[in-house]
Amino acid sequence: MHDTFLLEKIFQSLKGICHENNIKKINAISFITSMDSHLDEFKICEYFKINKSQLIGEWTKIQIQKQELQEHTAIVHSIEGEFIEDKV
Repeated sequence: MHDTFLLEKIFQSLKGICHENNIKKINAISFITSMDSHLDEFKICEYFKINKSQLIGEWTKIQIQKQELQEHTAIVHSIEGEFIEDKV
């Protein structure tokens, strides 16, 4: 579980970002991770499923680019999602 710490950071960060921006479901997301990262679409979806979150799932298009970054670092490049209707 090389990326467990990174998955938890992503999970917590996305929960906060989505809460602040009234996003209920992420349809597409783009990340940049370190070259050593083993993250993939399945691992991210599974982590959100295990943690009972409906933000990311099988419907989410996840793009992961690898660059020279510090280990256990991910940068959210873009998010597309559905808003909570009564808060927009």
